[in-house]
Amino acid sequence: MTALDRIAENWTRLQSLPRKGSPGAASGGEPGMGPAGPVDEAALQRIEQEFEVSLPDEYRAFLLKFGDGLIGPGIMRTVREGLSLASKRAFPLSNPVLGSGAFSFQKLSIEEQEGELEALFRVWDAIPKEDGVLRLCDYGGGIYGVLILNGPYRGRVWMLQADTGYYGPFGGSEPLHDESVTISWNPSDHPRDYSFLEWYESWLNGRLKMAGVMPL
Repeated sequence: MTALDRIAENWTRLQSLPRKGSPGAASGGEPGMGPAGPVDEAALQRIEQEFEVSLPDEYRAFLLKFGDGLIGPGIMRTVREGLSLASKRAFPLSNPVLGSGAFSFQKLSIEEQEGELEALFRVWDAIPKEDGVLRLCDYGGGIYGVLILNGPYRGRVWMLQADTGYYGPFGGSEPLHDESVTISWNPSDHPRDYSFLEWYESWLNGRLKMAGVMPL
């Protein structure tokens, strides 16, 4: 079973649950939840030509099978909402910026951390955060998920987290998707990269677990 097949099956299982809570909550059966219908290939090509970008394969396949702008992690954006004039530019980072969440930062003394913060945020503030990405979603609290469109990290989902000066892989932020499961989060200098479908399945699986159903 492919990742796209699992997503389709798990959406069906989630929607079959009794309706309760609010739209986007962990319960199933909410109006408007689930696949919105395939996006037309020609429409995707027009968007790519307009913004001068090439959408990564997994994201493209997802849109062609399930549609655009459906319920997902945080507040999901449509393709057009997620792209900008800067999306065609080169992604600016060759390595993640882990900010104050990095293990190397956390092991410093309080006094040393205070001395490092100014330098960390100078680096953070200088990053052109729209370059080379499509903004997938807004988690709230200054946290965003972005899909990298070019360079060595193309097709990976990274997180922007303003309060910690973090711009790096989604790994380490899993509790955003599965708050019903106790996850022991530890700072890391090597957070795991997630592809688009891994990222989306993480969220969908979390919704099922929160509803008391084990995902496929």
